[in-house]
Amino acid sequence: MSIAATAVIFAVSLLPAGARSVGAPETTQSIPYPGVNGRVHIDEPLAHADVYIAQPVFAKQVRLTVTFIPTNIDSLAVGVRENSFWLSYQPQRLYARDQAPAGTDQPITETVTIPLTDKLQEADQSVDVMFFTEGSDPSWELISVQAQVEQARPTWLEVKDYARAILYRERPL
Repeated sequence: MSIAATAVIFAVSLLPAGARSVGAPETTQSIPYPGVNGRVHIDEPLAHADVYIAQPVFAKQVRLTVTFIPTNIDSLAVGVRENSFWLSYQPQRLYARDQAPAGTDQPITETVTIPLTDKLQEADQSVDVMFFTEGSDPSWELISVQAQVEQARPTWLEVKDYARAILYRERPL
């Protein structure tokens, strides 16, 4: 039985990698931000979007390439939802005003890679990506988000978290 389970898990990890579609950015109340000329103006500290993985997250990672204009923010970070708690993200910094070159009116493109094996996958096989900003009266423009799924060797802890989520059928709240 354990050999069969191992074979199935290994087979799942071999599903194709590549570009994935990203849903429209939304507020934390699931209201889409309006887009103008391909840009989305975000004026809240949190915004999220779904990345449609279209396969199990086991032994996968997502490379997010984000192009944005940090009009009035001190920092920008991104994370993928880890469990059923609505705010369970480990943010990874994309931008910090004190470490950026002068002139925040120009687009900035940053890339971050996030392991997916231990992340919460929704019924439509998407994962939730949250953008976190710091600063008073936040205002920034999201120009594009590109998602690329790649194979990744999970850690033992990630494998245990993945198995626990499957066994207990963990679902988003």
